[in-house]
Amino acid sequence: MLARHVQRQEDAQMALLERLEKQEAYIRSSLKERDRRLTKAMRDILETKAQIARMQDEKRKTTICHKLFRIT
Repeated sequence: MLARHVQRQEDAQMALLERLEKQEAYIRSSLKERDRRLTKAMRDILETKAQIARMQDEKRKTTICHKLFRIT
């Protein structure tokens, strides 16, 4: 009877250990995916800022005074 109880305890402990390992794997993969999305969003933001800066620079270069006097 004691051996059966010990065996049930070991089985329950193994089941909990497997569940914990699955949860850890899920958390790790979720964090990696979150990091990947954040990195992509940051790159997109930086690229957008760079494009805006280029557009503003082009706009500044094409003002009427620059067109009239061909200032670069």
